[in-house]
Amino acid sequence: MQQSQEYNTENSPGISEKKYKVIGVLIILFALLIRLFELGERVFHHDESVHASFTLKLLEAGQYKYDPAYHGPFLFHTTAVVFHFLGINDATARLIPVFFGVAAILLLFLLKKELGERGVLWSAFLLSFSPSMVYFSRFFRNDLIIVFCTLATVIGGIRYLENLHSSKRYSYLILAASSLAIAVSSKENAYLVILMFGAYAFIYSLYGFYSDWKKENLSLKRTFILKISAVSPFIPEILISGTSLFLL
Repeated sequence: MQQSQEYNTENSPGISEKKYKVIGVLIILFALLIRLFELGERVFHHDESVHASFTLKLLEAGQYKYDPAYHGPFLFHTTAVVFHFLGINDATARLIPVFFGVAAILLLFLLKKELGERGVLWSAFLLSFSPSMVYFSRFFRNDLIIVFCTLATVIGGIRYLENLHSSKRYSYLILAASSLAIAVSSKENAYLVILMFGAYAFIYSLYGFYSDWKKENLSLKRTFILKISAVSPFIPEILISGTSLFLL
């Protein structure tokens, strides 16, 4: 009789911790290198020139007015800081997308439990020279900021739930909340991302609630009270962290 086997990353062929770290560092350096190589050689795209104009106006005159056609203030304010310290040119204008493009790859190392060591390294390697990822990491626009924030919010949320009874949960809560704050201050499609993942989370919660209700053979009201009492101690810290970061 044939037995089904569930794939487990912990039982897959592994590599030494030292080799894992060395290869990981090399991949990140490679990703950084090809994103920085001749970063200022390509002429500005139309969108880049508009963003640069807004940033210079903010830097030199201290003026900024939100225009939904060109998205949120985060990119303009952070790039103005870069201009102030590193000078104004095409290369420095693209440094913020470079940073978030490389940071998005670094986030994969937080998925070691799900992907395994080899899975993390292969995923990071493929994203390091992905044409789309490289192009938009060298493009003065908000795309890679949203990519990073979406992945960071999902990972932070998952790890927060896994560490509810550990002090490590605070770092993951900060990661998720700050990523959401950056996302909504960067581009309007962040609200659609929140809606999509929020819908998945809501459906999953309903499924879990229904499964526990049937399994524990309790009344609907009793099950609801137990679930609320289980999550209520964590609601204040979630609200406080989220509200404070959005106010910033």
